[in-house]
Amino acid sequence: MTGIEAAGNWDPAALLLAGPTRVRDLLVNGRRVVAEGQVTTIDLPRVIEHQTRLVQALANRA
Repeated sequence: MTGIEAAGNWDPAALLLAGPTRVRDLLVNGRRVVAEGQVTTIDLPRVIEHQTRLVQALANRA
């Protein structure tokens, strides 16, 4: 549960009902943004860390 497909997920029910899936290759407007399961257009570890902090802050407000 440490990959981008689960980043920021704080609802256990969502994991059971619609578990994360991983994309192998993805092109958007002819530009490859995922190649062999790896995002090619962003610093993925940094984005995951930031997203996780935001979701934790949101969950703490509830």
